[in-house]
Amino acid sequence: MSLDNINEYGPLAHPTAPPVAQDRVRLRADGRVLVEPKTVWRDRTFHLLFEPIECMEKLVALIPRPAINVVVSHGALAPHARYAP
Repeated sequence: MSLDNINEYGPLAHPTAPPVAQDRVRLRADGRVLVEPKTVWRDRTFHLLFEPIECMEKLVALIPRPAINVVVSHGALAPHARYAP
């Protein structure tokens, strides 16, 4: 796997990647935040317009709580696996 294809396995494949690229978020002159998705959605949405507090609410919802493990192990490395090391 090369660094060029790091996101082909989904958003959790690279944990340090931000949820939204900074070059796709703009602050408009009227104070609202314009967010452009990476691709046009099926319903032909090509940008999202938020009030600043609403945009912060959406971004904060993406941050996991400190008590939750972000990395989930399956198989032999799972916490309750029969043959755990």
